Amino acid sequence: MPVKRVAINDYGIRFDYRTYDHKALNPHRGDRSGAPDGRWEVHHNPYDTHQIWVRLPTGWEEVPWIHRGCVSLPFTDFTWQHIRAAVERPGDRVERERQLAQALHRLLRPASNGAGTRRADGGGTRQRRSAAGPTSRAACGPGPRGGSNPLLWPGGRLHAAGSCRTP
Repeated sequence: MPVKRVAINDYGIRFDYRTYDHKALNPHRGDRSGAPDGRWEVHHNPYDTHQIWVRLPTGWEEVPWIHRGCVSLPFTDFTWQHIRAAVERPGDRVERERQLAQALHRLLRPASNGAGTRRADGGGTRQRRSAAGPTSRAACGPGPRGGSNPLLWPGGRLHAAGSCRTP
């Protein structure tokens, strides 16, 4: 897994516009690690960005993404980079992360239900239920554009693997 060296701040650990936090970080917030650069060793999986692993003096600790409840479907770092490029930038970093999580949820939810596939057209024989329940949208809060089509929001067409059809 890729490694990053990061600081543990009051809000937790932040990189790539994702904030990770857990109570296990409390004794180490604002402290320097024992490493020469003073930063903490963090391992992250680019194919599942819902959590990271931090090497603390007591051992490895799994630290979840703070918006994990909002985006319960799996996504990769590549998908996150795509969302970051497509979503408009508000002034506040915390608000931007929340909007990115909402946009990611709106992208993944229809894709997980088979949007744009034979299954969506009634050609599939098996119906899947999304892992994100009805409370997932409430965990994210209301979207900035209301009930807009998630594959068109904002400013361009977003696509998930398997969700595109050619006319």
